[in-house]
Amino acid sequence: GVFEIVEPEQRLVYGWAWDGGPSSRIEVDFEDAGAALPGGTRLHLRHTELHNEDAIAAHDAGWDAYVEQLTARLR
Repeated sequence: GVFEIVEPEQRLVYGWAWDGGPSSRIEVDFEDAGAALPGGTRLHLRHTELHNEDAIAAHDAGWDAYVEQLTARLR
């Protein structure tokens, strides 16, 4: 992918394409979790510009799996 915005510890935006397919856009924002999780970080992820409902469903399942793996590693 091509990085459009890189703001260390705050924001990351980049283009994404899987095996030469249509491109989409991923935005990740990071924020202090505050009192909910002292010393923790909230991650807000948006994956936009997906080309059809099948792509949305496939990426939704993929992101769920990746976030689950990340959460398990951070515990």
